[in-house]
Amino acid sequence: MDYKKCLRNITILFMGILIAFTFFSQTLADMRIARVNLTFSQTRTVVPEVHSAGIVVPLNTLMLFAPVDGAIVQLAELGYQGLSASVVFTIHSDVQRLQEQLTQAQDEQRLIALNVERVQNDRALEQQRINQLNAEAPTRVSLVEYDLQLIGISDQLEIAQNALESQEALYAQGLGTRQAVAESENMLAALELAREQILARRDLAETRQAEAIAGQGRARDTQLQLHQSAISQLDVQLRIHAMESERIAARIYELTQQIAEGGLVEVPVGGNRTIIDIMPGIVAGARVSEGTPIMMTAVRDGLFRVTAPFAQNIEYIERLEERMPAYVHFGALEVTGRVARIFPDGDQIMVAVDVESTRFSGGERAMVRIQGRGVHSRQVIPRSALRVDTMGYYMLYVEAVERLFGLSYYARIQRIDGIEARGIDGYIATILNMGVSPITEPIITHSDMPVYAGDRVRPVEAGDFFETR
Repeated sequence: MDYKKCLRNITILFMGILIAFTFFSQTLADMRIARVNLTFSQTRTVVPEVHSAGIVVPLNTLMLFAPVDGAIVQLAELGYQGLSASVVFTIHSDVQRLQEQLTQAQDEQRLIALNVERVQNDRALEQQRINQLNAEAPTRVSLVEYDLQLIGISDQLEIAQNALESQEALYAQGLGTRQAVAESENMLAALELAREQILARRDLAETRQAEAIAGQGRARDTQLQLHQSAISQLDVQLRIHAMESERIAARIYELTQQIAEGGLVEVPVGGNRTIIDIMPGIVAGARVSEGTPIMMTAVRDGLFRVTAPFAQNIEYIERLEERMPAYVHFGALEVTGRVARIFPDGDQIMVAVDVESTRFSGGERAMVRIQGRGVHSRQVIPRSALRVDTMGYYMLYVEAVERLFGLSYYARIQRIDGIEARGIDGYIATILNMGVSPITEPIITHSDMPVYAGDRVRPVEAGDFFETR
């Protein structure tokens, strides 16, 4: 009896354990599957934005060169901020060498004076030729011979007309013959034909004379243009010689002052500038030649430029134009600048942004932010929900499937036709083709392990749209 009771109790206990395992098996399985966070797509406007970094450099720079040969005896340090009369470096030059340069400069000054005189003489000659062309009258063919012939034929026509009238009067009185009248008419017609021929020849001569005068005028205009062009070129040469003369005069003055100072040449900064770079090998005691670059200076006017690289496949970066706004960040400082230049560099697009700020000094690394136009999309998703494979972009959403006790949740795939904009707030505007509706199911944004289409998942912190465990 005890044996049967013990067997019955064991059986009941076993059945209870079996029922418990059957009931909680799904729950225990759920504990071993991926946990996911879910959200829904939205319909709203996304403002695209991209970031990059660049070095802040002064916009206006000026290189200082050695004005003479010699040895550097004094040199300002890197970062020195000078005013207009501040001396940034001093060169000691050989006085004999300076004297030779002075003599050479004076010879150049005399040569320029001779060239100016030659050009002025050439200009005066060209002007004289223009005056001669303006004074010359066009050649005309005389028409006096035709006028004299017309006067003579007019007198003969008058006599013939009187003779015809007399013959007609005699014929009317019966004293003359019809033949005499006909002869007078023929004589009058012959004289009229001769007058028409003279007039035709005179008109032809006038036409030829007008054509000849027009041709002479065109040739004269062409010659005038050539001479005026020559004068313009000579005027340019005079201006060039004038600038050369000013340069040589300034050079002579500098050399004279340098000789008077015993060969010491002080080079002022020439404005409110900061030394931002000293050329390699330029130190106190180094010998330099005239025209050697010594240092780069930057004008302290608050104008700077930041050049940052961006990818070429960003549509609104490729559509950037000069003077469009861009934003430069340096720590908590944000400065609105303007796009100054866009140019390709390998597989990148370089964007140079000009900014104005007294907080920069040059050399800082700053962030450049460029925004595009807002894009309205019916399917906006978080960036964390976007996935990509060999077939393109896609996202995973969750489908709830009923089971014996509760629901099971499976990851399903939804292809994305394309990306229209990546927003500044971490959201993406997707492209929907014609006739395609936005997804209404909850989409997966994060998971604690890799998730693929068809995997069973366990939603957590998803909200109230379905029951979660």
